[in-house]
Amino acid sequence: MIKKLKIITALYIVVLTLLAVVPSPTTGETFSFSDKIEHFFAFLILTVLFLSSFRNKMFLIVYPAFHESLQLFTSWRVFDFGDLFVNFIGVICGYVFYVKRQKKIKDL
Repeated sequence: MIKKLKIITALYIVVLTLLAVVPSPTTGETFSFSDKIEHFFAFLILTVLFLSSFRNKMFLIVYPAFHESLQLFTSWRVFDFGDLFVNFIGVICGYVFYVKRQKKIKDL
């Protein structure tokens, strides 16, 4: 089961990384609330998947910044500190969710 989860997690990371650099029809908009929600849930899910399969917390500190920084190297995407902030909020919330879930499982 863990091996399958590692594969799913790795594929999820690849998809997230590709989404950071492909052209988007909403690129250049001012503030988009739906964009922030997408970032939040993408990184919340990433965190839960990653901790469930790899448990390397350093990756979860580096990857959100790497993900947003990739957009500095494209002419069709824009680096956004708001997205970066929401990425980290998603990681923090995912971490809290994971820890509480693990504690509940342990208490059973």
